[in-house]
Amino acid sequence: RVCAAVAFCLMVAGGCADAGGGITPEEADACGASGMQRYVGGPETVLHRMKFAQPVMVLRPGDSAPADVQPIRMLVYVDATGIITQVVCG
Repeated sequence: RVCAAVAFCLMVAGGCADAGGGITPEEADACGASGMQRYVGGPETVLHRMKFAQPVMVLRPGDSAPADVQPIRMLVYVDATGIITQVVCG
């Protein structure tokens, strides 16, 4: 769990450098997360009305980020009240 958290922090804060399995700058928006930033701060329920061409994983408090990095997978972080707090690729 700690390794996944560290890897996620490095991916987001470290400029998305490829450290053997990380996301490269070219892959940083492969999932289309940039287009989803307008939903940050809004309710998770908005996702239920959307159709996605790529895999989407919703992560709630206590969930671990996936150990495998898939640039086309969208990770949507939601807080305990159901509000979207972050959208990234991975």
